[in-house]
Amino acid sequence: MIRIPCVDCGKVGRFQRQPRRSDVRCPGCKELASGILDGVTPELRGYLLSYPVALKEIERFHRVLLGQESWTAYCRDVFDDRAVHHLVQLELFAQTSELEPEQVERRLREALAEGVLPSASLHRTLASLADAQGLELRYLREGRVADFLVRRIYESAQGTEQDPWQVIDVSDELLVLERAGKRSLERYLIEQDGRYYDLHECDDGSEAWFDVTPQVVARQRRKLKKSRAARAG
Repeated sequence: MIRIPCVDCGKVGRFQRQPRRSDVRCPGCKELASGILDGVTPELRGYLLSYPVALKEIERFHRVLLGQESWTAYCRDVFDDRAVHHLVQLELFAQTSELEPEQVERRLREALAEGVLPSASLHRTLASLADAQGLELRYLREGRVADFLVRRIYESAQGTEQDPWQVIDVSDELLVLERAGKRSLERYLIEQDGRYYDLHECDDGSEAWFDVTPQVVARQRRKLKKSRAARAG
């Protein structure tokens, strides 16, 4: 059996002999390319299925992107220490600049499967990597996923002190502000009534609030575990 990746989504397929065409596509991408599927819902869902993520997670993520499920409830349910761990690892990973685009993409897709699926910044990065590799369809689709995510976050709240936005990846805060037509000049971490907020002072004189309590608490737990492990060792 010959293992060949789809030129659009990268999903590996098995063939008994070498295909005649060099631009091999998986069934889902082949349908998209041929125009059989119409409308954003099946197109988007078909592309999401290329992610190395459990089907039930993909289906829920798809409903959230289309506004069929609450973004706030989704954040509450999916955010956990696993996601924090991999976001921290990605921050360290981003400092490594000598890797090939394929290597970077593989690491990011691994992070998708480990709880970082709702990061618009990660999908923007995947789009940039696809663009650098000349994979136009993948570039357009990853960009679409990122745009849907930013729109869902933006529409879920007002971004005020009374109704703050919530993100999984704090890097997405700047994308939400961009969607709102604002640019952050300063960012402050504020503790208020037992919760934590990122407060942005914006270029138009306004403030933008993000509830980052889960991220702060999870990182505190992470530091405590490392401290205990160091003392025990």
